[in-house]
Amino acid sequence: MTEDTVLEWICANRGKLSTSLYLYSADALAAAASRLATLLPAGARLFYSLKANPQPAIVARFAELGCRPEVASTGERRTCTLGGRAPEDVHVGGVSRSAQALAEVCASGCLAVVLDSMAE
Repeated sequence: MTEDTVLEWICANRGKLSTSLYLYSADALAAAASRLATLLPAGARLFYSLKANPQPAIVARFAELGCRPEVASTGERRTCTLGGRAPEDVHVGGVSRSAQALAEVCASGCLAVVLDSMAE
């Protein structure tokens, strides 16, 4: 099934759809990542914030494109696993984490943990 076929089906059946939906184009995601990469210095790494959309398929597609995940919560980090990402590819940021959450993150083997205060 192609993206055009999916879009045609949605248009033909829109009256039967009971909820809104998001439709992503793998090609458009690739084009956007490629355009962004051309604006960055050589050797820079791209990260995708799961805050924007924590769908495992989106995480997996960005992984194929060389974009690493950036997460702010335990749930987002678990989504990375569902999207096929290794813990060492995950960048952890965010605020207001408990000691338990920080311990779990540190034990996971993630790429980096950004701390926002000396208390953390």
